[in-house]
Amino acid sequence: MNTTTIINQSYPQALVAIEHSNSCNKQVEARHIMVPEIAKTRLFRLHEAPGKPPFLEQVIKLLRSHGFAERDFRIGITGFGEVKTHLAEIGLVSTTPGFYNLHIGGNRAGSQLNKIYSIHVPESTLLNELNELLLMYKIARQPGEKFGEFVNRKQLV
Repeated sequence: MNTTTIINQSYPQALVAIEHSNSCNKQVEARHIMVPEIAKTRLFRLHEAPGKPPFLEQVIKLLRSHGFAERDFRIGITGFGEVKTHLAEIGLVSTTPGFYNLHIGGNRAGSQLNKIYSIHVPESTLLNELNELLLMYKIARQPGEKFGEFVNRKQLV
């Protein structure tokens, strides 16, 4: 019985060993795939969890300067919190250190995805953009309207 080792082109980390025999003109194949162990996600206990990212603190200060509380918005930032960035009313997706994609327009129920508003923006410019959006929201919102609903009604994205 001969054994051949093949490297899979689409997944080179997996080694495939194929055993075959040529007796009686029958070809028998047995495949064994060896895949490296996948890294596990680190879970934090509450007392071990990292603090809020500094940029998120700046966004929360901006909200408070407009008279809003943090709980008035669903804010998602990559790598922190329970709110998914693609479902948040304000989603901040880190592209490189100090730069973010700004996603807006998700709803509080999590049944509507937000859309990209600006791409690869430095933190200082992003705060200015959020400041303008919050000013518009503060002035033009309807009674009881949430930020994501406002963004979609005004077709900002």
